Amino acid sequence: MSEHDKIDQLAAGPDGRLLLAMTEERSYSDGDPTLLNEDFRLKINSYVYGVQSGYVQDLARRAGIADFAGVDIVLFSDSEPTPFVHEVLDAISREFAGQGIRAWWESTAADELGPEVIERALVDEAVRLCGPRWEFALLWVRLIGEEGHAGVKVIRSRKKQITENLEPSEAMLAMLADYKRACYDERTGTWLSGQISIAGPDNYRAQFSKTTDLPWVKIPPVTESLKAELAAFPRATEEIPQWIRECISL
Repeated sequence: MSEHDKIDQLAAGPDGRLLLAMTEERSYSDGDPTLLNEDFRLKINSYVYGVQSGYVQDLARRAGIADFAGVDIVLFSDSEPTPFVHEVLDAISREFAGQGIRAWWESTAADELGPEVIERALVDEAVRLCGPRWEFALLWVRLIGEEGHAGVKVIRSRKKQITENLEPSEAMLAMLADYKRACYDERTGTWLSGQISIAGPDNYRAQFSKTTDLPWVKIPPVTESLKAELAAFPRATEEIPQWIRECISL
């Protein structure tokens, strides 16, 4: 948030509107409200000016987003913003409604977000990482205990057989950890690995497994990671896969 002139994230929303996201990683509950309010004021002013000046529209076109029906500016944080922040967001929605601009806050607290919401955010982040020219992407992850690996494999051109492997962003890694927690069930546990096949921002399929590892990961998880997994996400004994039982001598 302290990078006032930077657009944190730009994506096409499912309703045909352009999404401009800003993220406050500091706590509104425990932080200095004067500093947080001032950083937000400068940041939101940059976002609104970016839309009015055409800068945001140019960014969208360079990202392959040619048409959109309006602009949504969304503040993401895991604690509720100050009254000042709420007032500014409401004022923007009122005063710029005629220009198709809306603004609001959304919580990123893991216990307030369902798996579907986080899954959608993961797709948006993968699309952002891919850039403007690509045909297909595969977001993959293996997260067992404290041991994790993830990435995005992009097919730039099937005809020319151009592919690229992208490293995950810090935002993606954080969302994957939140997604794992959001998918937890007391009886069956949560997923160990998975993938999201992405043909477009609104065309994707998620496949996550609570019992199997990724077949192309040749290094098996260490015993300590498997024990940490079951300690963090306990599951019924009969739901523990046999291969994990053998590794931890259960």
